[in-house]
Amino acid sequence: MSKKNIDNYIDTELNKFKFNKTSLGYRYLKIAIKYGIQDDLLIENLINRLYEKIEKELMIDKKRIKWNIEKSIETMFINTDIKYVTNYFYIEEYEKVTPKLFITTIVENYFR
Repeated sequence: MSKKNIDNYIDTELNKFKFNKTSLGYRYLKIAIKYGIQDDLLIENLINRLYEKIEKELMIDKKRIKWNIEKSIETMFINTDIKYVTNYFYIEEYEKVTPKLFITTIVENYFR
């Protein structure tokens, strides 16, 4: 798929959830998913590969990137219908959607 199609795919998938689209976490999440699609080895280790790549590009500490993505996903989890989230990620209601689960699922769905 072309670059534009990747961006459209990411927007389409993220629009299925209730994110605060003006937050830094949402911005970093979109970048993380895009990089994961372009190089799936990056999602094997989010902190030392994926977040580090974002850190180098944006000149922002990877701990800050991680924190913002986590908070964005937590907010989405609170605001999005729980049944939709559990069906999308194949989890139980008591389970947490982690950045690893979220990013990996979106990236893997791209290749289906």
